[in-house]
Amino acid sequence: MKKNRTLLTIGFIIFLDNIGAGMVVPLLPILFMNSEIGLLGSSSLSVRSFYFGFSYMLFPIMAIFSNPYLGFLSDYKGRKFVLKMGILGFIFTNLITILSIITHNLWLFLLTRLILGFFGGSYTAANAALIEISANDQEKIKNIKLMTLISIMGFIISPVFSTLIPTKLTTLSLTLPFILVFMLSVLNLISIILFFPKMQHKSLDATQPRVFHMLYTSFSFIFRSPNVLKLGLILFLFQLGYSFYFQILALYLQQICNFTIRQTGAIFFMMGACYIFGMYIVHPFLNRFLSNIVVTSIGIVSASLFIGILGVNELVDLSIKSQIHKIWLINALLFIMVPLASINISKQFIEMAKDNQGLVMGALGQIMSLSLICSAVLVSFHIYFGNFVLLIASFIMFIVFLLQIKYFFAGKTNAQ
Repeated sequence: MKKNRTLLTIGFIIFLDNIGAGMVVPLLPILFMNSEIGLLGSSSLSVRSFYFGFSYMLFPIMAIFSNPYLGFLSDYKGRKFVLKMGILGFIFTNLITILSIITHNLWLFLLTRLILGFFGGSYTAANAALIEISANDQEKIKNIKLMTLISIMGFIISPVFSTLIPTKLTTLSLTLPFILVFMLSVLNLISIILFFPKMQHKSLDATQPRVFHMLYTSFSFIFRSPNVLKLGLILFLFQLGYSFYFQILALYLQQICNFTIRQTGAIFFMMGACYIFGMYIVHPFLNRFLSNIVVTSIGIVSASLFIGILGVNELVDLSIKSQIHKIWLINALLFIMVPLASINISKQFIEMAKDNQGLVMGALGQIMSLSLICSAVLVSFHIYFGNFVLLIASFIMFIVFLLQIKYFFAGKTNAQ
C-alpha cells in the first residue's frame, strides 16, 4: 500500500512535469506574435520570430546544467527534498508566468523558461526514487514503462488545457491554463509532503558533480569511434528535423492556416495520441516482421514525405481552408510513423557500446539537448527561409535517410 502511494506520487510528479513542458506550445504564437495581448507589443516580425525561437532554447540549455546538480542534491539531501524543491519551483514559475502575461513583460516570461528548465532537473530524483522502490529488475522495467507512458500522456494531455481558452482572446484568458496547472501543482506538493517517504541517501558521502567535466566526457564519447560518431550524427539530425517541425508547427497552424488556440491544442492532442499508437502498436508489429534498418527507413522517409507535402502546399499557396482535412490527416500519419525512427535510432546508439551504458545515456541526453537548442536557433530565424520552412525540415529528414542507408551498407561491407 505504501509503495503504491509512493508510485502514484512519482507518477503525478512526472505527469505534471510533462504537462508544464507541453502546455505552453499552442500559446507561444499568440504570446510572441499578437501585438495586442502578446509580450512584444508593436515590435518587428524579425524581433518577434527571434524571441519566439529563443524561448524554446532556454529550457534545454538550463536542463543540461541542472540535471547533474539536482541529481547530486537528491543524493546529498534526499529524493523528497529535491522533489519538494522542484514542485515549489514549478508553482513559483506558474505564478511568474501569469504575472508576465498580465503585465506583457517579455523578460519575466523568459525568466520562467530558465527557472522551469532548472527545476525540470528534479525529474532525475523522481526516476532515482522509482528505481529504489522497485523490488527486482522485472518490477524496475515494469515501473519504468509505466512512468514512460505517464510522461507521454502528460505531454499529450497538456494541449487540452489550451482548449479552455475562449475563442475571444484576452490577456486574462491566456492565463487560465497556468492557473489550473498552478492548482494541480499545489495538490502535487501536498501529496509529496503527506505520502512520499523519506528514503535513505548518501548524505555527506555524496560527491558534488563537475558539470563541465561531465559535459565534456559525454560529448567526447561520441567521437571515440567512427561508428558512434556516424550514429550520433544521424540521431542529432533526425532530432533536429523533428524538433524544428514540432516547434514551428503551432506558429504555422495559427499564422498560415488561421487555426485558433483551441484548434491548435486539439491537433496537438491528436498527434500525441497517434505517437502512442505508433510507439505501442505499429512499431512492435513492424519490428516483428522487418529488420531494424527497414523499419527505421520507413519512419524517416515517411516523416520527410509528410512534412514535404505540407511544405509544397505552403510553397504553391494553395487555399488553406480546403487543406484543413489534409493537415489533420498528414500530421496523424506523421506522428504514427515518427516513433519507428526515433526508437530504433536511439536503440542502435545505446547498443553501440554495451560496456559503457552510463556514457552512452549521457551522450544520448546531450545529443537530444543539443538538437533542441539548434532547432530553436532555426526557429528564431525562420522568417529568412520564406515559404521554404517546412521543406527545410523535410530536407533534413531526407538527409538522415541517406546517411542511415550509407551507414548500413558501409557496416555490411566492413563485416564482409
